[in-house]
Amino acid sequence: MKNKVLLFALFLIFEGSLYGQESPTVVNIFPQSDSLPVNIMRFYVEFSHPMQEMNIYEHVHLIDNKGQKVDSVFYQYPHEFWNNTRTKVSLLVDPGRVKRGLIAHNRLGRAFEEGVTYHLKIDSLLLNFEDQPLQKSVTKTFVAITEDIQAPNVNDWQLSQPRIETVEPLIINLKDKIDHVSAQTLLRITQNNQLVEGHFEMKGDTSLAFIPKSDWSRGKYQLSINSKLEDLTANSVNQVFDHNIADFQADIPPYYHLTFKAKQKTSDTLKFKGSLMLGQ
Repeated sequence: MKNKVLLFALFLIFEGSLYGQESPTVVNIFPQSDSLPVNIMRFYVEFSHPMQEMNIYEHVHLIDNKGQKVDSVFYQYPHEFWNNTRTKVSLLVDPGRVKRGLIAHNRLGRAFEEGVTYHLKIDSLLLNFEDQPLQKSVTKTFVAITEDIQAPNVNDWQLSQPRIETVEPLIINLKDKIDHVSAQTLLRITQNNQLVEGHFEMKGDTSLAFIPKSDWSRGKYQLSINSKLEDLTANSVNQVFDHNIADFQADIPPYYHLTFKAKQKTSDTLKFKGSLMLGQ
């Protein structure tokens, strides 16, 4: 009898601690802009806790400005696109609705209509691994604007000059709305062919910060951009996603490079535009 009472007490303690935990929330929905091109390719939803895989598209609702549910927008692949920590999921727009000439595009057209306001809602029924639902549903509202069929031009990027002997962020003005996962994974900074440790953080959709682990030093640095880097509509560097076969460029270099220096004057706030080099 004593053992049963003890087990019951332990259960109550466990149950209380479980429900005393903070419920999961939606931290961000990317892109963050409130105006997005009609040929946008991906959305990302970031959560505060690791979440269960429970058919994400049953909990994602796209509503137009008339209050009507918009269907057949997302590509519902059998396997969901979660990151390794289960805190971020990718919502892929059906490529057939983005790329012209495909059956889905010919039959249904673009997924979004220019000038229409949409509401992307994540409902509160998603569960974390403790079976706790989201604290509340979250909605991102945006207006669809004209299609983006221009590839990112890294030679237009502008780089700040962080101060020597500080870990001041390097700010990169991307001059375009860049896919944030692409920006965080396909860029690297080196000095004398040695990787500079640190991490990238998106500031909106058009600006990126690199925070070094150690102080900046004198000498030249190199920002290397993988040519697979994409904007919001899957246009990669110098290659448009929705291109004609005749326009395909097979000779694009794997990396583009911008050089910059840290500044010595603490009062200097001028921007520096990197010089473009092509390379391996």
